[in-house]
Parts: sequence; structure tokens; C-alpha cells
Amino acid sequence: FPGIRMLTVDTNTATTPLEDIARAKGATSASSWLTSTPESFGSALFGYPSAICYYTALHLHQHLQTKVPIGVVAASVGGSAIEFWLSDAARADKTCGGGANISAACPAGSKPPPLSAFRAGVEASAKAEGWTPSCFWNAMVHPVVKMTIAAIIWDQGEADNAHSCLQWGCNLASLGQSWRGADGFNDDTIVFSYDQMRPGIDAAGGAGLPQYAEPGGIPNSIFTTRLDLQTCLPNGTSAGHAVRKLEVGRRLALALRVALLKEAP
Repeated sequence: FPGIRMLTVDTNTATTPLEDIARAKGATSASSWLTSTPESFGSALFGYPSAICYYTALHLHQHLQTKVPIGVVAASVGGSAIEFWLSDAARADKTCGGGANISAACPAGSKPPPLSAFRAGVEASAKAEGWTPSCFWNAMVHPVVKMTIAAIIWDQGEADNAHSCLQWGCNLASLGQSWRGADGFNDDTIVFSYDQMRPGIDAAGGAGLPQYAEPGGIPNSIFTTRLDLQTCLPNGTSAGHAVRKLEVGRRLALALRVALLKEAP
């Protein structure tokens, strides 16, 4: 599918926003963008490109009869919590992205966002990995905000298991709004799509998550579920992960066809 081009931002950290990425995974001397051919796919675990990102683009490309070129940019780090992907201003935001009514989506008694902008549980992984607050936003997202994009896909595993529905939802709203804001891509028409992380009444990305996109919630956003696709391997390492990535991509693409292409549900 030569009409699909892929850029995978390699893992990097920074304490202040950067203007360019340090490197791209799989980049050649000719280009950092890879064409969708068998030779362009890495073979290592957590290689490139993102399977969910690619399968979402593939479904849309095929739906549009391969006549519309699609470019996908993937930036991800295994085991990272959402706080590392928030800008300094978004981490300090206590308004849930400017007033998103996240509480309406969560059960009564859901724990409120912590007073600290950087949770104690995240500090432990940050120390172990050498990560700093906002490090991935600074080094892996901010460098590409001058691009014109149509949609953002936020897919996350279990790194925020300690979050409540209200805590994670507030951070999710702040992330979506800040990435689309003046310090990000500066385009509030960008569709913010996300999928369900794990089950649980008061869990991060749990039972209340679909309503984050309801009126009063996160503006211009759309949700899809992947709970039925999650499989825990015998050693428990896949808990919170969707194993069937092709189906996750298909569901995200179907949601984007409604939100982005304005097709009937």
C-alpha cells in the first residue's frame, strides 16, 4: 500500500520542548518516512510502526479505495504513564482541559485528581527509567506540532492502573485539549480518539470512559472499546493490552469515519 506513509518517532526525552525529533525508527538516508511495504516493518518486540496506528490507517485507506494518501506519525514508549506526555501547563491544569465534566462519566465517590501534578507512583518509574515530567511531550510530540493533522489516536496500556476514573479522565481531557491548543497543533478541529484501557467501575479508562466524549466532556472526541480483545498471558504481562491489534485499528477507523468523515454510524 504505497499510499500509506509512516513516521515513527524514536524514543527520546527532554526537559524543555524541542523543535525537531532526534531520529526516526527505520529511517533511511533518503527519508524518515517509510512506505507501507514488507521491508518497512521492524521485527523486534515493540518495533515499528505502531500496529494499532498502522491498522487504523490501513482500514481508512482501503475504505477510501486507496485513492487518498494517508500519513501516520507514531510516538510511543512502553510502560509510560500519561503524565510524561503532558506539557508542563497541562500537568498543572486542574480544570480538566478547560472544564470538561469528567465527573459526570465517573461513579459517585471516584477519587479526585491528586493535589500533586506528578503522582508518587509515577515518580518511582521516572526515577528507575531516568524520565522527567513532560519528557516525551517535549522530545517526541512538540517537534511535530507544526504538521497539519486530522486526528489523534490515544491508546494506552496499564501504566496508569493506579488512577481512578476521575483522575485519569481529567488528565486525558487536559492532554487532548493541550495537544490541540496554541502550544500544540493549534487546531481545535482535530478529532481526539481514544480507546478503553481496562475494566473496573472506578478504574482508569474503565466503565465510565465512554461518557468522557458526551456533551460537557472532552470536546470533539470519540471513543471505542477494546475490552473484549484483551488477553492476559500466563505470566500476566499482557494485562491491559489488546492482543488483536487489527481489530482495534478497525474499530478506531470506524469511529473516525463517523467523527472525521461524517459518515452515518
